[in-house]
Amino acid sequence: MSARILLTHPGTQYAHRLACQLHRLGLLEQFITGIGFSVESRMLRAFPTSLRKKISNRILDCGIREDQIQRILLPELIALYKIRQGKDILNIMHVRNERFQKSISDKQVKNSEGLIGFDTSSWLLARKAKQFGKPFFLDQSTIHPNEKINVVNSLKAQFPDWFVELPEKPDELMKLEEEEHTLSTKIVVASTFTKNSLISQGVPAEKIVINPYGVSKNFFRERNTSKRKKLRFLYLGLMGPAKGLPLLLQLWNEYELHQKAELWLVGPTPTPFNLDLLKGPGITYKGKLPHDQLPPLLNDCDCMVFPSFFDGFGQVILEAMAAGLPVITTTATAGPDIIENGVDGFLVSPGDKKGLAACMLEALADRTRLEDMSIRAREKARMFNWDSYGDRWKNILAYL
Repeated sequence: MSARILLTHPGTQYAHRLACQLHRLGLLEQFITGIGFSVESRMLRAFPTSLRKKISNRILDCGIREDQIQRILLPELIALYKIRQGKDILNIMHVRNERFQKSISDKQVKNSEGLIGFDTSSWLLARKAKQFGKPFFLDQSTIHPNEKINVVNSLKAQFPDWFVELPEKPDELMKLEEEEHTLSTKIVVASTFTKNSLISQGVPAEKIVINPYGVSKNFFRERNTSKRKKLRFLYLGLMGPAKGLPLLLQLWNEYELHQKAELWLVGPTPTPFNLDLLKGPGITYKGKLPHDQLPPLLNDCDCMVFPSFFDGFGQVILEAMAAGLPVITTTATAGPDIIENGVDGFLVSPGDKKGLAACMLEALADRTRLEDMSIRAREKARMFNWDSYGDRWKNILAYL
């Protein structure tokens, strides 16, 4: 198979991974993005080392030529500046996404054999694809926006102290996302949970394809097998209610788990945020860490707890498993697609505090079994590499 695919993404996420895979398979015509560089870029070489490290997730070290990357810098730079000023992020990102799409020419769309765009930044691209008779593949990175609203409203009532007041997404933006779903040839999601959220809102099931993400090789490190006096649990993610952190901290105190275990919390906080919410016996908040510091961090822990109420995938689940950590997570993530309950991790329903506590107590009760699960978790993670992700994309694009 040989095709000329136009891949577009105004920001980051995992688009650079997809670009590298399409290049490996000989399918990439051009990667259009906000800030992105091949390793051969002269501009990149002029940057100081500190800046190159800061934008490492925007550097494609996989053989992609510089002329295969088109940078649409201005909308991204303006958005980053305004976000730092604390302005309305929803409007900022919408304007960025609109300007980005308008910078893609009709000629580029006509000359391609297919287009890939990402949710919330592809409605104009999808219209152009339809206009010129080109197949359009929507990469849907999160659950349906209506489903997200339903869960968030429930969490506001359940954990009011944890919520920073955020602007509601305007109906106009919701309609644009619906248009992306309608105009797409195929919608590619990373989990069954995301697929079901779309189906529940009327998206035809036959239009949706599941393609789980991969995990980087640097997470597969030699594990430190020396036993700690106390088992160390890790929560890795945003310090907020959507990922289930308030529920985790409630049961941590109610079951007095600090007597037998430690809990490390790693990730950013919203602004503003009351750090007192993260205090408690046996709890250590370590802040947000750069991505390259996560592998050694995971090596210092024994089990990850990720009790999310909704997640399009939950990349940290796969990264923890690659590092040899059994993961306790919910069915509202990619957990059911990756984890065999009780074998290489644990699955509970979102919001099930008793079930979550039971899994943590089970991990505490039998350290030998947890070590066996660690080995199986790593073996399972090896099945989810980026090349496999790319090969599945090749099959999806066989539609062409």
